[in-house]
Amino acid sequence: MANLKCYTLSYDPMGDGFDTGLLDTELAGSEVTVEHAELFSYDGLPRLNLVLQVQPRERPIRRPAVDYRAKLRDSEQPLYDALRVWRRRQAVSRAIPPYLVVSNRALAGIASTRPETVEAMLEVPGVGEITAKRYGDELLEVVRAAAA
Repeated sequence: MANLKCYTLSYDPMGDGFDTGLLDTELAGSEVTVEHAELFSYDGLPRLNLVLQVQPRERPIRRPAVDYRAKLRDSEQPLYDALRVWRRRQAVSRAIPPYLVVSNRALAGIASTRPETVEAMLEVPGVGEITAKRYGDELLEVVRAAAA
């Protein structure tokens, strides 16, 4: 069901337009129709009153999460678990979510291929140049430690 929302935008003389940053954020993912717009001046600056009809879009259907551990052979699962422990430590030390360090897909690929060089690691799906440069040596250490 659509609903009406009213906004007053201030003119930003430094940005050469009306400041719509918060409006853009609030209405992201919605279909918006301008029902009424009125330009006026307040304290010598232009202002814009907007009455918008806002209709939320249907959320896209999320794919179910993939259980990469279940796809691994029994012999690969201990390395995958060790890589996840390493990733968790990296995430905590950097105060970021673990998936921003390395994806589960990449960890599963590393566990199944057991690369011996950073160049070989670049062949693993989900491992790009930035990941290999930033974490490659440390990931190889985890792989070597699991082989010992």
